[in-house]
Amino acid sequence: MFGPDHPSTLHCRRERASAWRESDEHALALAEFASLAADHTRINGPDHPQTLEIRQDLARSYAQAGDHRRATEAFVALIADRCRIQGPDHWGTLDTRWWHAFARDSAGDHRLAGELFDALAADRARILGSDHLETLHARQCHATSCRAAGNLRQALQLFETLLADRVRIAGPDHPETLNTRLLLAWTHRTSGNHLRSIRLNEALVRDRIRIQGPDHPAVFTARSILATDRGFAGLHRRAVADREQLATDSARVHGPEHPDRFLERSLLAQEVRETGELDRAGDLLARLVTDRTRSQGPDHPSTLDERAELAYIRRLAGRHHQEVAESQALVADHERVHGPDHPAALTARSNLAHALRHGWRHHRAQVMYQSVLADRGRVLGADHPDTLDVRDSIARNLFDAGRHAEAAAYYRDALALAGEALGPEHSTVRELRRDLGKALILSGALDAAVAELSPMADDWDGPSGPGLPDLVHAGCVLAYALHLTGEQQAALRLVGGLATTATAALGGPDEATVTARTSHALLLAEGTRPLRAVVRLEELAETCAESAGPRSRPTLDVRRSLAHARLRAGDADGAVQVYERIIADRTTVGYASPTAVLLAGHADAHDVAVSIGAQRPGPLPVFPSLAVGLAHALVAAGRRDAARELLAAVCTGREALMDPGHPLAAEARTALARLDRTAPHRTAPETEPEQERPPKPPAAAGAQLGRTPAAPLPGSAPARRAAPPGPSSSGPPGAPASPCWRSPPWAPPPIWSCASFPPAAPPASTTATSPASGSSSPWPAMPCSIRPSWTTTRAASPPGSR
Repeated sequence: MFGPDHPSTLHCRRERASAWRESDEHALALAEFASLAADHTRINGPDHPQTLEIRQDLARSYAQAGDHRRATEAFVALIADRCRIQGPDHWGTLDTRWWHAFARDSAGDHRLAGELFDALAADRARILGSDHLETLHARQCHATSCRAAGNLRQALQLFETLLADRVRIAGPDHPETLNTRLLLAWTHRTSGNHLRSIRLNEALVRDRIRIQGPDHPAVFTARSILATDRGFAGLHRRAVADREQLATDSARVHGPEHPDRFLERSLLAQEVRETGELDRAGDLLARLVTDRTRSQGPDHPSTLDERAELAYIRRLAGRHHQEVAESQALVADHERVHGPDHPAALTARSNLAHALRHGWRHHRAQVMYQSVLADRGRVLGADHPDTLDVRDSIARNLFDAGRHAEAAAYYRDALALAGEALGPEHSTVRELRRDLGKALILSGALDAAVAELSPMADDWDGPSGPGLPDLVHAGCVLAYALHLTGEQQAALRLVGGLATTATAALGGPDEATVTARTSHALLLAEGTRPLRAVVRLEELAETCAESAGPRSRPTLDVRRSLAHARLRAGDADGAVQVYERIIADRTTVGYASPTAVLLAGHADAHDVAVSIGAQRPGPLPVFPSLAVGLAHALVAAGRRDAARELLAAVCTGREALMDPGHPLAAEARTALARLDRTAPHRTAPETEPEQERPPKPPAAAGAQLGRTPAAPLPGSAPARRAAPPGPSSSGPPGAPASPCWRSPPWAPPPIWSCASFPPAAPPASTTATSPASGSSSPWPAMPCSIRPSWTTTRAASPPGSR
């Protein structure tokens, strides 16, 4: 009616392109905006304000489509033209500068975005005034970028100052004041102070309900963030209850097909996943994928994201083959929908590499990681956080494959790049330093590990300082390094202090607190107080089960540590009971015993059973895996034949599913060989009746095990012969006598002495000598001791986590 060049026609085309952009139809939006920019330039000229506005829309579309390089180039050119045409203080120039900073922040360049927002806030304060809403908004974006960049102290200060100004200018009940309170709580959560974040968000929810009503969208958002805070604090069962109520209320207010309803269902499934109810979480996500596919289409980004979440649940359940197949399908779909260089496609390829790594196919994972690293470096830059994340994954893959020295070298390179790009206080930098310490420990460079990790304590300025969880995790790794260098008391003091600090500042169920308390108990078990470790781990397991669920990952890790501690305390039957309960919680009943389930699964090379048997306690792989630990406990309980049958099946399963030379496969082979070499020379007929064993002790150990380490335990294995004197059998002076487990010379890492078994007959005990102290001690080589032996060579392995 009006013609193609009429302003109304051009306006309708712009509205249509904007709708495509908001619905993630990026290809259509980009094509339309590019055509509009050309038409406006032809009709109005390149310097016309409407032409400049269309160019800004095109740059925004590039950023939203993930083409950050073109977006940056377009914004920089547009800012220069606006300054030339309209002047640097024109509102249009300031607006384009804001979108440029926002695009840099969305691309992951948070430090540069923070600098851009800071300069913009200063100019807006000069032009518009310090109390203008646009000035306050720029300050808020500056604080948000600082938080994303890891500058948590600065972010907290900026948000607190901004909140005070918003209360002064707009009042405590203004929506922007409430939003600033939300962002301040979020920053406390990012810094690891989950309890403070929960308190702030609880107050915010109450105020939003009072001001806006219980069914306001902002109230739903605040309630959802509060549930997220509780999940981060380890209160997963409470978070699940919150999510279930939110899902019900969202369906009542918005209807079953509303996008917010889909989001709440997704968050509910993720929280159920954290409680360890993996079957339920998988069912919830599978139904959600079906509903999103029907409502939004199979290629919608949210549909693809839910499929990725479902694949991740497969991994947690040990269904690695299924995860790999689903991840491969996701890579194909992302590349078809978005193109191979889109960030979502690169993330899908990275997730496929994660699936291969967790499925013990480290060679294939290494090839995939290197490919993703090259493409992310080309598309995003070598110092982009996503590129640095791939470098971390490559080092983790080398570490999991047992190539610890190579992993340490790779961690050093990644740490140098990350430290320069992100700053020393960024969580990624601290995690890389902690993981470097792990690799150094496992490669035998204990002094280097201590030197690398010790300075991190200087970054902690108090129990409420930002980044405390990262420092607690690193401190636990440092404690293991100190223990292995012979400074056992220093290690116990360090990790005990970390546990106390984390409990007070972060709460008992927090992941960092659980890690510190578990590490403290494990080191107690390695020393002279294994019974105290048993009591503490039983208490911690109850705490974790109550807050996170009996099948949650923290609870299962504590229970694995408890089984190890019971074995160290001489309660072999109790250790078997704990191990079998863990297996029963993860498998379907259908065999005579959980041990039979694990044995059959390994014999059939079933990835779920192999995954269960490969889990280890503690933050470092210095303790035996579940399957080998169970075999140790069976031998100590007098069930040598059952242990040998289990180990033979474990060897079969691991060698079928894992790369050649994998540390877990080597662990099982060595354990089986040690068991065979220590087989008894029977003089009686093989058919002699089995001697009746005393009844098993009850599960609770606090009252039954007592406080005297040397006292024999009911149902425990008889006393064993101590190992001969030497570096692998030493222990701290004055340690109690305990069952003999001859330390193996087959290390290097894993550095625990797990692959030895006691002789069938208990000869008289002897005395071991500690080379560190030169004194005589009745301390024998304990089962699964983490005392290292560095003089041997590692089995060859092939050349090369969410």
